[in-house]
Amino acid sequence: MTEVGAADLSRLLQTKRNECSSIVTSRKRKLRELFAVATQSEGLPHPVLTNPDAPTTTPAEWQFLQANDII
Repeated sequence: MTEVGAADLSRLLQTKRNECSSIVTSRKRKLRELFAVATQSEGLPHPVLTNPDAPTTTPAEWQFLQANDII
């Protein structure tokens, strides 16, 4: 078995943290897109979909995101 140095371990952990952050951001964006498509009849609100961390636009969207949160 090979030993992993502290620098290698630190880089590996940072890579994994970045991957997890990317997954969470993608999941948020996709859930917000799904909600927008399912509830908007006049078109999609483009500024909201570009920032998954933007505040929710309605209480219904917030409830949807909470109910479908994976974590």
